[in-house]
Amino acid sequence: MLRVAVCDNDNNICFMISEILQNFFDRQSVEVSISRHLNGITLLNEHHTQKYDIMFLDIDMPEMSGFEIASELRNGKSDCLIIFITSHSELVYDSLDFQPFNFIRKNCSISLEEGIETVTEKALKQIEYKKKLILEDDISGRCAVYPDEIIYIEGDRHYLKYHVLKKDIPIRVRGTMSECEALFEGRNFVKIHKSYMVNLGFLKRIDSQKSEVMLAPDNQKLPVSRSCRKALDEKYTLYLRSKV
Repeated sequence: MLRVAVCDNDNNICFMISEILQNFFDRQSVEVSISRHLNGITLLNEHHTQKYDIMFLDIDMPEMSGFEIASELRNGKSDCLIIFITSHSELVYDSLDFQPFNFIRKNCSISLEEGIETVTEKALKQIEYKKKLILEDDISGRCAVYPDEIIYIEGDRHYLKYHVLKKDIPIRVRGTMSECEALFEGRNFVKIHKSYMVNLGFLKRIDSQKSEVMLAPDNQKLPVSRSCRKALDEKYTLYLRSKV
């Protein structure tokens, strides 16, 4: 079950946001527990007992600000998705210090309901994306990896080699590139060659003249086929825009 918290010192706003969220999750058929808090102290106490997946935090609160709550969470190494909600748009840049998932303006031109639903939909995708993949290595056996730690996947006849961050030896799994494309559909991965699929999060540069890409963290270079170039450019552009 997904655990969500809403924290705002205004009880009416706190209730309204939780109702918007409940209606959204009901339409998505997502089982969820939504808790309302009027201050950060009760929120953090409950989070320490049973961790929340998503928190909607008002920034300007008297006892403990949303920034102070976020600081406590990050100092405690919490990976909870933080979404700030405030009428003070000038605080957007200050909020970046706390690695928020997103920021919703109460006084934005779009409705608060639309803003909450749009951001929550993205949060659900992020939570789904962060789930570990179970891979069956033909030598070392079953292992679990996070998708965002996969740098690239290499097709080698009837096998796939998963090149993973901080792993010297790739994970070798029986499968095809077609199966790999289906597995990573809708994620930040793109096929650049008949034998390669890369994680856009590790893409450092696209060299059009040499028809190759450079990947972090070791400046690994991989070829880009002509048939994959357009899809690579389009998907990478969309990826960069999503990070702005």
